[in-house]
Amino acid sequence: MPAVQQYLQRMCDNVYATPGFLSKNSWMYDDGVVLVQLKKIYETYGDDRFLNLLYTYCRQFVKNGMVPFVEKRPLSLDNMNNARVVFDAYMLSGDLEYRACLDWFLQLYEKHPRIRETNGLWHKVRYPNQMWLDGLYMLHPFLAQYAAYFCQSELFADIGHQFSLVQNYLFDEKTSLYFHAYDHSKKSFWCDKKTGCSPNFWGRSLGWLGMACVDVLEIVPPENTTVTKPVCTVLRHLAEGIEKWQDKQKGVWYQLTALSEEPGNYLEGSCSAMFVYTLLKGMRIGALPKSYKRAAMEGAKGLIKEFYREESGKIQMINICQVAGLGPEKKPERDGSISYYLGEPIVSNDKKGYGAMLGALYEWSLM
Repeated sequence: MPAVQQYLQRMCDNVYATPGFLSKNSWMYDDGVVLVQLKKIYETYGDDRFLNLLYTYCRQFVKNGMVPFVEKRPLSLDNMNNARVVFDAYMLSGDLEYRACLDWFLQLYEKHPRIRETNGLWHKVRYPNQMWLDGLYMLHPFLAQYAAYFCQSELFADIGHQFSLVQNYLFDEKTSLYFHAYDHSKKSFWCDKKTGCSPNFWGRSLGWLGMACVDVLEIVPPENTTVTKPVCTVLRHLAEGIEKWQDKQKGVWYQLTALSEEPGNYLEGSCSAMFVYTLLKGMRIGALPKSYKRAAMEGAKGLIKEFYREESGKIQMINICQVAGLGPEKKPERDGSISYYLGEPIVSNDKKGYGAMLGALYEWSLM
């Protein structure tokens, strides 16, 4: 077995052998990051443990064609990511309760608040008029799945529109990177009052954007240019930035992507795995040129060297930023500053990074 498949196998074994690796009491989007990758590994390499994990997870949360835990929450794009997990459960089982749940998720999307002037989706109800890069990953791969499988072609226009808004409002030509978030009202304490953008380029938010691009493009037919044109525009600009800001010695990327010399900045696991995933998958599906192979392979090797650890038979993925965001007003420390991003806790085996690592290793294994 090639070395990359051995790493991938051991990371999968660690998930299945660790009770409580996935949440049991809370519908968390990072569970979906792991499960979506495990499903692909199951389909390619035949690991039947996945099915029990998938159905146990979905039975735990899906009740009467909905997710009661989410029903009680304010609207948030973060709530939408695990709809992909329910979609997988439906496709593999044919259970009509999961089919009904997919329609329920679509209803959540349809009533989600938007920026009046641009029709951009708010990231959360509690963040009025704000678009975050994270939201592109949380919603649009599911929306593309739903549109493609259930022949709801009208949804494609909105997918393309949201990526166009990100390109128009959050892209920075100097760095070929995208700001973490944008406030159309320009009222948030963290935003630039002229541009509405947050002040820095956060690695994981860029990673969410890259994964959103390649996951959507894998689903949507190439001839559907309503989607593929704006998504490819974002992906190609971002890939330039990913390559530009890669650490040339280590092969991976920094928490604050464009500030490698900043004291306290560090090589961060989740964004590095997301970038490798984006480049490798982008090339595999034909959305990126093969000229990115060197950067992708240096990044892949860097993931193992910098972030993968085995101790006493246990797998650890290290150096993952636990969480970062912007606002709300009652949390003024979340201001998007350099000190804020570099001051958030650094943890191991956070599922956002672990799931992205599974995806990166999986894409590497297909080469």
